Amino acid sequence: ANVILGRLIAGVWSPFALSVWRWGLALLVLLPIAGPALLRHWPAIRRHVRLIMLLGLLTVGLFNTLLYVALNYTSAINVALINSTTPIAILLLSRILIGSRMAPRVIVGVSLGLLGAAIIVTRGDLGTLLQLRFNIGDLIQSVAVLIWALYSVLLQRHPVPLPPLVLQLAMTAVGVPVLCTIFLVMPSHGVELPRQLSDGLMLAYVARGV
Repeated sequence: ANVILGRLIAGVWSPFALSVWRWGLALLVLLPIAGPALLRHWPAIRRHVRLIMLLGLLTVGLFNTLLYVALNYTSAINVALINSTTPIAILLLSRILIGSRMAPRVIVGVSLGLLGAAIIVTRGDLGTLLQLRFNIGDLIQSVAVLIWALYSVLLQRHPVPLPPLVLQLAMTAVGVPVLCTIFLVMPSHGVELPRQLSDGLMLAYVARGV
């Protein structure tokens, strides 16, 4: 749904502004829910602050922003298909970076998942794949997939002893300033502020997906 909505508003909303609003709203929602627990877990956060900062940069700061940028240049089908290769990218990076073994059953499972994703996004007509054309947007999304895979491998190799919501809040608190910096530096093409009810509903929807 995030991919489809991102493609729907591509060229209307600035991808950088969309990321800032999405994660900014998510931060406001997470603060009252996980904020008190974050204070209780502060010693653990301080011990792993560098890792948390890196994870926040990869996920909140870069992944979704690159996805929204990619959707300005390519189709939702292409992005969804490339995104479905994430498990393969995780397996390969796990093998390269931490020496994880790829069991045959895992490879078969990932392959079946990739096939299932292809069937879903093409509505059962795999001949659609032969008509796909790849461009700079596909390259951008491929980089986003590698970023998410790196995040997954790092979290596997160096698990952070925090409850999921607390870790998400900590990463979001790191990532939002990064997004704001990117937004201020990069040229912006499109809407930057909500102007009507539909804008607010769209932002609320993508924020709840966090």
